[in-house]
Order: sequence, then structure tokens, then C-alpha cells
Amino acid sequence: MKPTLIICPGIAKSGTTTLWKVLEDNGVIGHVSNKETHYLSILYGKDYDEIYPTDIKVKFGTWLIQKNGFETYSFDNYIHYLKSIASPVDFSQSISNLPEHFLEEIRDVLLEHFKIKIILIYRDPVERLFSHCTNMSIETNRWGCETKSPIEFFYDYIDKPVFQTLYNTVSSKFDRIFDDVISLSMEEFYKSQRQHDRLAEFLEVSSINMLNRKDNTTSYHSHKLSESDIEIGKEKLKPSYEYYSKLIS
Repeated sequence: MKPTLIICPGIAKSGTTTLWKVLEDNGVIGHVSNKETHYLSILYGKDYDEIYPTDIKVKFGTWLIQKNGFETYSFDNYIHYLKSIASPVDFSQSISNLPEHFLEEIRDVLLEHFKIKIILIYRDPVERLFSHCTNMSIETNRWGCETKSPIEFFYDYIDKPVFQTLYNTVSSKFDRIFDDVISLSMEEFYKSQRQHDRLAEFLEVSSINMLNRKDNTTSYHSHKLSESDIEIGKEKLKPSYEYYSKLIS
């Protein structure tokens, strides 16, 4: 029987680190030191991603390759890595942004070795985007890149189609390419044992219990969205809100 490979491609800033800890603390996955190697994105090796500024991608990517310590990047080495860790699992958020033709290649290669389970977790689109923008402001400053305030990033990003239709795009391509996909709402999942039971059934494990912890819900109190900002964001991100409303209904 093939081992199960759990892939959680995001969406980033939607409680993925907490989900990782929920699975770890419930014994669904073993202890793995590196939640996000971004191995597949590095393997793809092309600048396909409109989500992050180019300068930070270059600097972060160079640092990440050194941190990972892999001698070479190939599908064979990726499979060897997955089989060498406590549980075959990859929570690299950059996977969600990979193009469909490469995701199809990933699927075909990995299915020879694993039973693939895809977990997609979403968050209120405006809250998620502003959290992303706040992180971008912090990280671009930390990496010595051209930076902006969170609200400046926010107003730049809400006009970009890649953000406006992000949820629909991610959902449609993963549902089309992979057989086993579950979509969760961050807000619903972390307050509902029923949603934990649903995930346990999907992963074919006996139980997943709610935990009183949140590991990546850092609050940035120095930056807030006004009611006007929120309403403008909801209108601009309407396609993602339409998808999200179906998810939580």
C-alpha cells in the first residue's frame, strides 16, 4: 500500500501553521522540522509567481536554497526526501501558485509513490490579504528590498487580478488536477469539532481533536483597516468572496 502524502498548498496567511500543529499534535503527521521547503517551486525554477515582489523572491530564494541544504533539486531527490522524513508532508505555500502544467507533472510523478491528499484552507479574503500585506511590509524591510506600508501594499494588490480571483483560481486547478482535495474555512475549522471530524474522515484517520492553540495568527496592532478599506476590499475581491461564501454556507 502506498503511503499517504499530505500537501497543504495554502492559502498563505489562512492558518496553515496552526493546521500543521493540529495534525502533529494529533499524531496524524510525525515531527518534521521544516514545514516549508518550497522544494517544488525551486525545482520549477521559473519566475511564475505574481504574488510576491521579484526582489524579495530572489533574496529569499537564495537564502532558502542554502537553508534547505539539498545538493540538487529533482523529482527523484524530492521523493527521497519525502520518504526520509517522519511523515510524507509538504506545507509549502508556494505550491498554490505553480502553473497547472507543472502541477500535472507533479501529480503524475508522485502518484507512482504516494496516495496524495490535498488540503486547501481559506480565510476571509480581505483579512487574509491584509495579513499578507503586513507580512510583505515587514519582510521587504527585513530583506533590504523596496518596501511600503501594509495599507499601501493593500491598495496596490486589490487592483491586481491575481489577488481578485485567487481563491477561484487555486480551487479550480487543484480540483481539476488532483482526485483527493478538501477545502476548509479557517474561521469555521478552528471553532468546529465537526470540521475536524470531516478532515479526519478525509485523511482516513480515526480522529482529529480541536486544540486550544493558534500558531500563526500574529496580530499587528499598529496597522488596522478602516470600515471603508474593508468595504472597498470586499468589492475589489468580489470573485474570491463569492467562492468563500459558498465554502462557509
